[in-house]
Amino acid sequence: MPGKVDWGKVDHLVFVNESVLNLFRQQVSADVPTSVIYNGVNLERFTIPQGKQRSKKIASVGYINYKKNPALLLYCFKKIHEYDSEYSLHIAGQHQDSRIQLYFDHFLRKNPLPVYFDGWVEDMPSWYADKGYVISTSLFESFHYSIAEGMASGLLPLIHDWYGADFLYPRDYLFSDPGVCLELLRQLEKSDIRERRQTNRQYIARRYNQNDKVSELMALIEGLARQPIAAQTKG
Repeated sequence: MPGKVDWGKVDHLVFVNESVLNLFRQQVSADVPTSVIYNGVNLERFTIPQGKQRSKKIASVGYINYKKNPALLLYCFKKIHEYDSEYSLHIAGQHQDSRIQLYFDHFLRKNPLPVYFDGWVEDMPSWYADKGYVISTSLFESFHYSIAEGMASGLLPLIHDWYGADFLYPRDYLFSDPGVCLELLRQLEKSDIRERRQTNRQYIARRYNQNDKVSELMALIEGLARQPIAAQTKG
């Protein structure tokens, strides 16, 4: 917890996005240097498969818990499925809360939708290969790797407008409620999918290339190592 940290012994604090840094500054009055270094995506591992086709499979990735806002995920997909019954939802992850699992079971009994649970997936590039969209309905994220990795793999993102999402991803892909989520999907359907895929991958490569992030972090560490000991450790 921030209140238990002796900030006088901290040389530098690294955040993975501006929104988390802003929250820290609002809640902690610590005189400590800070930097923002975004998370990195392995662009050699996550690629757009050659000949990738349009797909109506929507991907959702991560542990299923309250932070992922699972009720909104179901409401959004129900709205999409009512518009076009060929869409399906595919979840790579595991339940972490028996109450949420009960809600999923209850909801899907009353609404028999094509929702598929694939459990924990090790080979994510292969799993992404036949998916067309990746959705995030989270309440809060510092990055949400599945969005960045999905965009690098040619999936089109549908992103709930959680606090800080606009620091990380294009505003054009943000939605506020199930109706807006559906409208976003319909707009994406009408667009040049191939061009969007390439543009999105370039966006991820420009901002979140793993090699660049490692270099930034190493440069920071080397800079700190060159400082005199007295300057590194205060108090």
